[in-house]
Amino acid sequence: MEHNKLVHKPKEPHKTIRSIKELDKDKDYVVFANYVYDVAPLRRHHPAGFQIIQAVKNKEVDRYIYGSCSPDELPEVPIHSHSSQSFALMNDPVAKIEIPSTF
Repeated sequence: MEHNKLVHKPKEPHKTIRSIKELDKDKDYVVFANYVYDVAPLRRHHPAGFQIIQAVKNKEVDRYIYGSCSPDELPEVPIHSHSSQSFALMNDPVAKIEIPSTF
């Protein structure tokens, strides 16, 4: 069985930010691969249910997408490595987080 490699090639957003706090506080966002996504549409479509989205909103989610761990708030949820088809459920990113050089 061939494993689908997770390839992240989002459309470049128009907005670059330094922190997720710069965005609308009334929306539910996640950060994946330094891109910010509005996850409100996933509340209805996530296979594990809306509680997953509630647990990870406004957080960096790379570790959950790649299957390194479950959300702290939902330890009973099994670890799951997402396929590239997972991104079909996502809208384009709303922003990109600018990471300053460390040296």
